[in-house]
Amino acid sequence: MSHTFSPSDGIYAVLRVGEGVWETTRAHTYTGPFGAMTVPTGFVTDFASIPGWLLWLFNPSGKHQRAALWHDMAYRLQYCTRFEADALMRSIMTVDNVSRFKKMAIYLAVRTFGWIAWRKNARRVDFYRALAEEGRKCG
Repeated sequence: MSHTFSPSDGIYAVLRVGEGVWETTRAHTYTGPFGAMTVPTGFVTDFASIPGWLLWLFNPSGKHQRAALWHDMAYRLQYCTRFEADALMRSIMTVDNVSRFKKMAIYLAVRTFGWIAWRKNARRVDFYRALAEEGRKCG
């Protein structure tokens, strides 16, 4: 199955709203092997939660940012399983030509430590879903 992104210009319409925190200023839609997903306007993301001691190796920005945006939304709204959210991220990183080393390192990190964010978000999933449906800030 092909992967399509909308807007197709590849430009992330985001506004920096804090240290390492961004908010989408327009909707971003992805269609791929897992179906269609839309990150709504007003969605708040950090793109990639990288521990400070690893910042020398991995920058929070880069080719993996688009995958991190959808991964953040999938973790926040939990309309899929955690495994599916992590697989989605890996799939988008492949499309965006993230290096094999970086892709595997990020994927292994979310598989190993992602349960912490998943569990935290699960406690507020109804709240996040309601915000997303209303088109309000979800973060």
